[in-house]
Amino acid sequence: MIPSRGYGGHSTLIDYHAEGGEQGDFKLLQDVMSQLEASRLRGLPDPYCSYQIPEPPYLVLNRLESHGYKVVAANSVACDNGNSVWQMWTLHKQR
Repeated sequence: MIPSRGYGGHSTLIDYHAEGGEQGDFKLLQDVMSQLEASRLRGLPDPYCSYQIPEPPYLVLNRLESHGYKVVAANSVACDNGNSVWQMWTLHKQR
């Protein structure tokens, strides 16, 4: 799952935290972020990291689709007493 949130209204922030039952592949994440031309935000050790993409979430999803990824599930979660919303996407890509 890729939690993301609109960041400043004009970009997308993607967080990756591999712990407590979450599934993910850190190497694959790095490859995907490279394809999206995302900038890694410093300050967190591997495998905890955040990436910023200078596009809104709908354009990020369009770019992921152009690389063969499909959204198979999505969810939104309100955080900070409803002041921010996290969107979670579960992606699949045929091999």
